[in-house]
Amino acid sequence: MLSSVQVIVRRDYMVVNDYKVRRDELSRVARGDLCRINNSLDMTRTPFPPCIVVDRALLMADVAKSVIVGSAALLFSGSVPFALTTGCLGYTLTKLGHKIKRLVPFYPEALL
Repeated sequence: MLSSVQVIVRRDYMVVNDYKVRRDELSRVARGDLCRINNSLDMTRTPFPPCIVVDRALLMADVAKSVIVGSAALLFSGSVPFALTTGCLGYTLTKLGHKIKRLVPFYPEALL
């Protein structure tokens, strides 16, 4: 049986099931460090620009979302073709939404 999760949010920490979780700002945790090399290949190869990294992350999220939608459709309907159609349709509509966002002039470029 799953227990309910009690969350109390404070200014500098939050309490989750009697555990305190600190909530520090990212700039404070980074201690002024603006850039860190996380990959050993970054010294020899140029990493992708942020816009490509964000696009790939959004694509992975879209794929995961369509798999979840398709799985839920299969669970509730019991029909494999319906689940596949629902998952593919969800993925297609999400990709269309991202293309529409690119046409909006005030959408921040950093998120594209």
